[in-house]
Amino acid sequence: MTDKTNTLINDVASLDSINMTPIIAAAGGVYDIKRRINALTQEIENGSHIETTYVNGALIGYIQCSSRDNSSAYINSLQIHPQHRKGAVLRKLFRNLVKQLNERQVNSLTSRVHQNNEASIRLHRRLGFSESPPDECFIAFTLNNTDFKARADRYIR
Repeated sequence: MTDKTNTLINDVASLDSINMTPIIAAAGGVYDIKRRINALTQEIENGSHIETTYVNGALIGYIQCSSRDNSSAYINSLQIHPQHRKGAVLRKLFRNLVKQLNERQVNSLTSRVHQNNEASIRLHRRLGFSESPPDECFIAFTLNNTDFKARADRYIR
């Protein structure tokens, strides 16, 4: 891995720590930054793509997406720093994701969200994802056969 990729991995794991520590703790778990770094390294090696937004050298948001097959993709993670959630960061990240998905002609987008991550659950619902009944810790969301650009334009106006 390059120094740039290693920096990205550490930045992502650090932002995850800020956002996910309380969510995982509320579910009875502990955020393990070393485990996240290892998993993220493997995901990138397997082709996962990360769109980022930095301000003054600090990562303030990212969306990580992996291909499932030629027509479907999976959102591994979407994180926005708490101090930047009311701004344009999400819109920029989502626009870039939608552009990639449209270029690849993806027609199914899936995601899994911790049951107690209310902000992410609200976001998925606003974007029109359908949800599956929760399992022990997560809710699965799917957006099928959809023009992602139309969904994004409606949400990010």
